[in-house]
Amino acid sequence: MKKLMLILVVAAICFAGSAQATPGGISGTGLTLWLDAGTITGMSDGQAFVSGDSWADSSGNNYDASFSLGAPAYVASSLNGQAAVSFDGASQFNYAGAIGASGADDWTIFIVMKQTGDGSTNDRTFHFGDQTTLTGGASVSLDTSQGSGIGPRYNNGNKIFNEVLGLDTYRIAALQMPTGGSYNSVDYWRDGTAGTVKGNGGANTTNLVDEGYTLGGQNFGGGSLGYLTGDIAELIMYDRVLTAGELNTVGYYLEDKYALDTAYVPEPTTMALLGLGSLVLIRRKK
Repeated sequence: MKKLMLILVVAAICFAGSAQATPGGISGTGLTLWLDAGTITGMSDGQAFVSGDSWADSSGNNYDASFSLGAPAYVASSLNGQAAVSFDGASQFNYAGAIGASGADDWTIFIVMKQTGDGSTNDRTFHFGDQTTLTGGASVSLDTSQGSGIGPRYNNGNKIFNEVLGLDTYRIAALQMPTGGSYNSVDYWRDGTAGTVKGNGGANTTNLVDEGYTLGGQNFGGGSLGYLTGDIAELIMYDRVLTAGELNTVGYYLEDKYALDTAYVPEPTTMALLGLGSLVLIRRKK
């Protein structure tokens, strides 16, 4: 019996504290891109990225974000001591190549970030799909602005939400598009709470051209179309719709990692294991 209790204690502690192979430990099916600033090595605090530098993709797909413009800088210790990458309003990374997002594909994206500066512009945080033209519906751009709202734009439509990130405040922004959904089918959550619609610009469906992504901006089709002034600590993208339970699990993984106060809650299995471990430890001390 004593051996069993010891095993349960060790299992509970390991389950709670171990590094996970996928965000929150959910199924890795459809995990397209995972950019975690904590995995960046060989850089010191405040050091700028230069030609040849990259931000490695932890999804296993090797869709690494390569430095392509400006002077984004590494932040060694930001929120809860975790690393981040700072964008100065004129910087970006990109990946040139297919990532499996085409046509009317569904997708789910989490971003842990904050907007800085004055927040008056539509800061382009993440852009995927068509990387060479401004064809309507061929790409998705995730924009944030303190005045104009936050949400996806498609070059010929958008869906914008009221719940902006707030200046100099880290938030978890999550967005999800169902399979075959129209522009106005996108859902958005800020720190786990559903957003309210500010503007809805069209019922078209996407026809994504799978050419890669840009991070922190978009520099093609006639010039700059918005750059991010702010910091990104982590970005996670799935090429599928996550269940409500999976959304919560990934959200709580990010909340716990970055010590944020959100609406996400630990899954019952996690709580049960931790509670069991605590009870066994108490019993052992008696």
